[in-house]
Amino acid sequence: MSNTTLASTLRQLIAQYQTDLAAVLSGGVGQNASQVQSLRLRIKATQEQLKAVEAEVRSAKQGDQSLSEVVGRYEQLDAERQFALAMLTSTMQSLEQARSNSMARRLFVVPYVRPALPESSTYPNRPLAIATVGGACLLLWVIALLLGRSIREHLA
Repeated sequence: MSNTTLASTLRQLIAQYQTDLAAVLSGGVGQNASQVQSLRLRIKATQEQLKAVEAEVRSAKQGDQSLSEVVGRYEQLDAERQFALAMLTSTMQSLEQARSNSMARRLFVVPYVRPALPESSTYPNRPLAIATVGGACLLLWVIALLLGRSIREHLA
């Protein structure tokens, strides 16, 4: 296996591990979980191995140096594309799951009885309230009038 093929394989492994890590973290697992720590250690070890292989490829000087850089950049972009595609797939699955959960919850919000407007109000009874206030005012006026005449008659 050539070093460039090995580097490409290592990049694919890194992308796969990063996708697995993102999926585990989106599943609600804590940052300090053993599974998360294990994936991070795998990513770190694979990245170190990739750096070693890339350094070996650079030092070997097989062929044109600029071609090596172009191939390396292409492989890096391809790995990033694969990682982005995996993240998109994971995100789309999460979106579908959220939609199905919201549809299931929406069923509980459906009203049992449709609300209706009342045909006529029974309270407050406006004519009775107006008559009561008028009668009270008339009674107070009569009492005040009688008191005033009584005081005038008493003083005179």
